[in-house]
Amino acid sequence: MKQEKEANPALHSKASETTDKGYRRAREILLVARSLLVSEGYAGLSMRTVASRVGVSLSNVQHYYPSKDALLEALLIAMREEYQRRIDGFVAGDAGGSKLAQFEAVIDYLLDEAANVESSAVLRELWALARRHEFAAEIVDKMAVAARRTLRHLIQGLSVAMTPAELEMRAAMVLAQLHGLTLMLASGKYTARELKALRLGARQAVLRLAVGASVESSF
Repeated sequence: MKQEKEANPALHSKASETTDKGYRRAREILLVARSLLVSEGYAGLSMRTVASRVGVSLSNVQHYYPSKDALLEALLIAMREEYQRRIDGFVAGDAGGSKLAQFEAVIDYLLDEAANVESSAVLRELWALARRHEFAAEIVDKMAVAARRTLRHLIQGLSVAMTPAELEMRAAMVLAQLHGLTLMLASGKYTARELKALRLGARQAVLRLAVGASVESSF
C-alpha cells in the first residue's frame, strides 16, 4: 500500500510557515475543534470559541483555517490520514506473518475506533451534517472512497480469485458493517456483556463479508 509522502499535509498545508511552532499551533487548533465537535456538535463549533480555548486571536485561527468549513475539512483529513497511517503500519509489519493476520489486525483497529467515544461522535456528526450540507457530503464521499480502496487492497491480498466488481462490493459491505456497529455502540442501549458479543459478532461477520466462509480465522 502506498505510504503518504508527508505525515500530515492537512496540518502543514494550512500554515504559511513550515516551522515547528506553526505546525504545533495548527495541530492544537484541530485538537480543540475536535473536542468541540464532540461536545457541542457542528452548530457549536465556533471559530471564536476555538480561538478562545486555544488562547489566541480569531485572526490567528483564520491564518491557518480561513473558515469554519475549512477547519472541519482539515480536521477530517487529519483523522483520515491518521487512520491510514495506522493501517499502513499493520500492513507493513508482519502482524503474525500472514495476510489474514494483517487483515484481522486492521479490522481490530477499526473496531476499536468504532467503540471510541470521540472518534465515533465525530463520524456521527459528520454523517448527520452530510444530509444538509454539500461540503460535508463531499468529505464523506472522499472518506468512503479512501476506506473502500484500502479494504479492497486488503481483501485482494486474501483472495486473488475475485473480480474487481466483487472486490468493490465486499469492501463496501465491510465498510457498511463497521458504520452500523459505530451507531450501535453509541446508542447506549447495550450492557457491557452485550457490547462484547456485538463486537465479536461483527468481527466474524466482517471476515465472512470479506472472503466468505471458506477461510479459517483466528477470531
